[in-house]
Amino acid sequence: MFVLCISGCTALPPQVDHTSDPKLAKVFASYERLVRSCNEDQALDWYSGWMGNAWVNFRKGPARGLCYHWQSAVYGAVLPTVHSVGWEAGGLMVHTDSPVEHHVVLVFDPTKIRYDDILEAPRPRAVYVLDAWRRGRPDLYLLDDWLARDDELASTAVLETPAPLDQLGNAPAPVTSPASE
Repeated sequence: MFVLCISGCTALPPQVDHTSDPKLAKVFASYERLVRSCNEDQALDWYSGWMGNAWVNFRKGPARGLCYHWQSAVYGAVLPTVHSVGWEAGGLMVHTDSPVEHHVVLVFDPTKIRYDDILEAPRPRAVYVLDAWRRGRPDLYLLDDWLARDDELASTAVLETPAPLDQLGNAPAPVTSPASE
């Protein structure tokens, strides 16, 4: 049997039980609604994963599904809820400027960890990764688990500020945080 694996084929970490924290449950509900909305969108075709990248890059028509499309959509959708529960959100990019570059949304309680300290803080870190790109589902992970699945992820991680989708569904490129450079 021949198996082709393009980076990113590492095992997924265990998902977080979002029901264990009422604030996280509210954020997850917003995240889940957004992912469902994208998957049901009649105006834009949303894809996920590596095959989704191929569809978005090579087909004609209104398609979304690159990781930064998902990041922008998720960030814009969860940000009001994140703020309403007293939390903060930001972005994370790994494998910068490589064919396997990847963008996700981070959510966290700023009374427990500062955004600028996320990558240097000791473990365990109460930071959650929202990564809908891989499966087109509202996947939720602990940052430590998400980074641990690949030896290079933590060393290539950079904080960034995602930009929400515009009215046309376009995702501008995320902005790297000056504090993380």
